[in-house]
Amino acid sequence: MDYFSFNRFNHTINIHGSSSGLSARADAREAKTEVGQLKAETERLLIITEALWKILKEEHGYNDEKLLQHIQDIDLKDGKLDGRVAKQGGPKPCPECQRPISSRHFNCLYCGAELTKEPFER
Repeated sequence: MDYFSFNRFNHTINIHGSSSGLSARADAREAKTEVGQLKAETERLLIITEALWKILKEEHGYNDEKLLQHIQDIDLKDGKLDGRVAKQGGPKPCPECQRPISSRHFNCLYCGAELTKEPFER
């Protein structure tokens, strides 16, 4: 680091606190941006969900009570009515050889059987 860069670095530290303070501010800005993006994505997904529900009601005659019952059934899959679906953990058995296989794999490492995933598997 040359003399000019060193003085500029020291000046920056003096103005803004420590270099770790600068890093913390940058991390906070990045986190704030990510939170904003997540809020926007959540809002977009809520609009899509509402539109799909409106189509199902209009085109197929479903009602809110049926939707609420299905929401509760899905919520209770993990044994708790808490507004969340617990992530299903651990390896699952291969449908062919029954050996445990991680959900990351598309084929059984032991017998080569193709592994299928549920559409909403977490």
